[in-house]
Amino acid sequence: KSYLALYFALLACHGAYQAGVSGIKTPVLYLDWELNRDTVGGRLKALQIGHPELAHVLPYYRRCEAPLHQEAHKIAADVAERKIKLVILDSAAMACGGDLSSPDAAIGLQRALRKIACASLLLAHVAKNVQEGQQATAYGSVFFRELARNVWELTKASDTNPVQVLLTQHKDNFSPRHEPLGFALHFEREAVRVSACNIDDQPDFEA
Repeated sequence: KSYLALYFALLACHGAYQAGVSGIKTPVLYLDWELNRDTVGGRLKALQIGHPELAHVLPYYRRCEAPLHQEAHKIAADVAERKIKLVILDSAAMACGGDLSSPDAAIGLQRALRKIACASLLLAHVAKNVQEGQQATAYGSVFFRELARNVWELTKASDTNPVQVLLTQHKDNFSPRHEPLGFALHFEREAVRVSACNIDDQPDFEA
């Protein structure tokens, strides 16, 4: 999920259209609770080698330790100064802190995002033990879904190379739901390349 999020960040920084996704050109801030600057930088470099047309742009990066609400004012000031219009959070669980099953976790996260005051893309882990026929949701309180305006589920077909993933939209408060999007992530020696893939060709996506 982080490779795809970083690819989307590069598309937005450039204002490019690729693999069925269009980015509105804007500075982007990547808020990272999961990895570190070197790891994220290495993944960005690999994506740029795979997509040399995106090699001249980079999102801003901030390594985070404390929950978002404790640093929201500092981040909001940075967002305003750099004219950032998109922040990416990796991940929502770490950004919350506390008990994820409590409504306060999701509500507090949304309040912090309102202080930052720009578009946001939140990466969230899916709850385990989802019963057959039920929709997978973000781990924790139902408010993670209810307070979101746009919800997509990322499904991976297999660990083969290229890795094929499916994005399925489950919620959109502003327009009809988008058709599912398929991507293939090609991992090469030093490069990672993202392309669109035909989801009808992948048996794992049939359901």
